[in-house]
Amino acid sequence: MKAIILFSLTIAIGIGAYGADVYVATDGVDASGRGSQASPYKTIRYAVSQIASGKVYVAPGTYVETATVGGVVAGAGCVFIEKAVEVIGSTGNPADVIITHGVWPKGSDNKDAPSPIFKLDNAGAAIRHVTVYDGTYLEGGNVYVTANGGLVDHCITKQAANDAWNAKGTSALLHGGRMTRTKVCENGKVSPNGQVFVDGSALIDNCLMCDLTCGANYAVVLEGTAVMINCSVVRNTGTTCSGVKVNKNTAKVINCLIADNVGTTSVRGIVWSGANPASFVNCATDLPIEGSTGNVYYRHAYCNFDSADFRQSSISPCIDAGADVSAYGIGDLDFEGRPRVTGTVDIGCFENNMTDASCGFSFSLDRVAVSRDCNSECISQTMPATLSLRAGLCGSSGAVTYRWTLTDAKGVTYVQESS
Repeated sequence: MKAIILFSLTIAIGIGAYGADVYVATDGVDASGRGSQASPYKTIRYAVSQIASGKVYVAPGTYVETATVGGVVAGAGCVFIEKAVEVIGSTGNPADVIITHGVWPKGSDNKDAPSPIFKLDNAGAAIRHVTVYDGTYLEGGNVYVTANGGLVDHCITKQAANDAWNAKGTSALLHGGRMTRTKVCENGKVSPNGQVFVDGSALIDNCLMCDLTCGANYAVVLEGTAVMINCSVVRNTGTTCSGVKVNKNTAKVINCLIADNVGTTSVRGIVWSGANPASFVNCATDLPIEGSTGNVYYRHAYCNFDSADFRQSSISPCIDAGADVSAYGIGDLDFEGRPRVTGTVDIGCFENNMTDASCGFSFSLDRVAVSRDCNSECISQTMPATLSLRAGLCGSSGAVTYRWTLTDAKGVTYVQESS
């Protein structure tokens, strides 16, 4: 008689599992055996450490992450993702998930050891639908992407705060990877080397950079073979410059709107610099980029500039003025997730597929289109000099009064009016 022996084999897949999905909530607990939607973890950092790959879904709320993993090392990252793990805001609205840093640990010198809030170091690493703010690290205070890659998708990065002389990418720094459909905004500290710094083979597309304080440098600085496509750089200020700087002629700026920025001592710097004008292709600017290709003059045509609605109205020269960028693989969605057309796309991060009424656009005599017919030499020359101002109003009828109010350096105001 032969005995038949049955073996029962159970394989448990738990901590460190591949392809796992785990959950984080403000009322969760960081402990083994948790991570389900019913029993979530408490911190994103802990959740990332528990899986080898997969997705971390983050419930609405504010998360304070502390850079303690891997020892006390400046720059290590509050949330360091060096594997194919995606951190995803569960609602799809980045404003619902707020991620910042806690008290910085002390290094061996007893000084604070700050880090980027997110550090991405893998081609499969990603953050999606989250807001990252108040980073203080020298490079990529809010988001740092290494040359190994990573994806920043549909996020908000704001209020980064490091104005040290050697700071680079105050809000975001990409040595590789991609940042798409992301808003970089509301940074009050100046950017010695760009609020966004992009080099290597990194790509940024369909992003909005607005309300940044740029100091003597720029909202965006590009080097290497980095490419910036269909982005809008608007309403930024600087003591000198506030637009886009290309440091290497191998970098490209394509289909970007760069307008209505302010620089107090530089005229050209509110749009571009870097002695590489050929790097700018099919951009819309309110000052010329001499030597560029396909660029158009931009007149003020936002839906509502004052309320930061930078979508384009029907009179915008950005419409159907972009170059074909399908070869770059940036996808077919604009900043707000609306479909981009193939072939001739609009310039900037917004694709216009709405009526003026639906975006709230109306003409206002306080917001006419102004062409500054002068260059840096004209501005800097000894007075008297001739200043030529032009205004255009479309789609209206009846009498229109143009009033120019100019104030000189001594505070004397001059008013010129015509109908």
